[in-house]
Amino acid sequence: MRNALHAPEALIASGVAAAGVFAMAGLVAVTVVHTATATFGARNFDTTRAARDRREKAEKAAPLPNRGIWITGWVLFAAVETWSTLFLKDGRHAAAAVAPLGYAAYQAAVLISRLAADALVVAKGLIVTALTGIVIGAAGGVTVAVTPGVIGALCGFAALGVATGVLVPVAFTSAGDLSPGRSDEVIARVNLFNYPGALVGGVTPGLLASGAALGPVYLIPAALLATSVPAVRGLGARRQPETTTEMV
Repeated sequence: MRNALHAPEALIASGVAAAGVFAMAGLVAVTVVHTATATFGARNFDTTRAARDRREKAEKAAPLPNRGIWITGWVLFAAVETWSTLFLKDGRHAAAAVAPLGYAAYQAAVLISRLAADALVVAKGLIVTALTGIVIGAAGGVTVAVTPGVIGALCGFAALGVATGVLVPVAFTSAGDLSPGRSDEVIARVNLFNYPGALVGGVTPGLLASGAALGPVYLIPAALLATSVPAVRGLGARRQPETTTEMV
């Protein structure tokens, strides 16, 4: 089916070239063709659709777990964005080659902690893993705020990255567990908390301060991470009945 779409794509490309119109018009036309084909195929080629629709209709009759969504969403909200490069350049007067290392340390820590998060959850449990990430991240925010040198700031940004890398998968995993039959809908709602979180973490520091004065602003993400502790404990309370059932 996918290969069959190459013919209309070629015709569209030919038509766009012959008409001499802007190339974007061809991309839009190809997008329309693919979307229409995918929609047609999903409605007519999926033999399990009717049964799935009936099951989904029954599942959607029940209310969404709104309290769990808010609890889980707050954990995602607390995940941290940084102004590391600007802070190191203007606040710590780092060399041009050194300033980007703050963001590199942050992103490397995010990657490593995300890769390790699943194994940590299996070994230590979701709550312990999340609380560990929160403690490390809060310590990182305080470190960036109070240490005068570049090395301390780099360590702080890496610690903030650990918190982000742990809390994001924990939040989405917990969201999926709230209502397995409607996990896509629940996760979509929880993901909404990502936007105000990015606004607070990625925009607010620049509105509040600049240069060396950015340092104390990193106490804000540290405080946000601290406020997510009750939310994480709430996730533990919601998961406890499942654990008890399995043990019985």
